[in-house]
Amino acid sequence: MSPIDYTASVVEREIRNTDFAVDGSWSSWEAATNAGNQTTSAAPSSCGNNSPNMRLRSYREDLLKRLRDPQYAAEYLAQLLAEKDSAAFLIALKDVVEAGGGVSALAGRVGIKRPSLYKILSKEGNPTLATLQEMLKPLGLRVSIALDEAA
Repeated sequence: MSPIDYTASVVEREIRNTDFAVDGSWSSWEAATNAGNQTTSAAPSSCGNNSPNMRLRSYREDLLKRLRDPQYAAEYLAQLLAEKDSAAFLIALKDVVEAGGGVSALAGRVGIKRPSLYKILSKEGNPTLATLQEMLKPLGLRVSIALDEAA
């Protein structure tokens, strides 16, 4: 499975389990991941490597690091756009924006107020082509047209 396919499958799962708030938080997903910090048993488990020094790499941190590369971000958005799922695409776009400095930084570069950008990036968001182009430009990306191989 390619990194893009893996990322797309994870984003798809996040869509099903995520409720966006207007402030851009990941309420359900965040609660689920933080719930794992609660101990259910005082006894150590003998299953797997439970070394207290072992640190698991955060998927989200790793994704944001990879999305700082415009080539990776372009492929990530293109793959999700090909899925024809606008909610998944908006989550991916929000990830790219976050990796590029966040909504506040983008708002300052494009001249769109921060609350408006959060609304655009919400699951009810419906950005126009002009808005999408304006948002992508400071991230080093653009909208383009390609031949559909299935046609």
